[in-house]
Amino acid sequence: MSEEEVAGALRRLTQVTERSRERQAHRERIWEGMAGLTTTEAGVGGAVRVTIGTGGELTGLDLAESVRSLPSAMLSAQIMAAVRRAQATLARQIAALAGDPGAEPDPMVAGIVARYRSQFPEQPADTGPPPVPPPPTLTPPPRVAPRQPPPPPPRPPRPVYQDDEDFSQETFLRRQ
Repeated sequence: MSEEEVAGALRRLTQVTERSRERQAHRERIWEGMAGLTTTEAGVGGAVRVTIGTGGELTGLDLAESVRSLPSAMLSAQIMAAVRRAQATLARQIAALAGDPGAEPDPMVAGIVARYRSQFPEQPADTGPPPVPPPPTLTPPPRVAPRQPPPPPPRPPRPVYQDDEDFSQETFLRRQ
């Protein structure tokens, strides 16, 4: 190997080492930016506030007093929608951290961003408070006529006795 070839190989090795150090510094900036990253989203017109940590986990939930009037199914759906929106915001924030314009594309960082984007896809914006269900109407129950007992069965007709003209004081039970 000539001196020129050795010098060229040394330059290439120096360039690879420098790119590796730049890539490592870029990764460290991303990790530092991700450390402690949280995202907060509101829902139900601001009555629900959720906070999401770096891993997409729920770290905080604040509910206003006004949510007490919501049915539980509607409230839980609104909480989950706010969590999903916060997770999608987290994925966008991590993509922004990774998108350093001066850095060379890094497959490791691109994989992390792709994982966040696939795990936490974009969500529709909050459309405001959910429709409030109508208040229950306090109508009296329908009037039902009191139940009448069934009529008694008809009495059998009284027997009609023929007048036998026997008005004696004798009885067949006593002997005289």
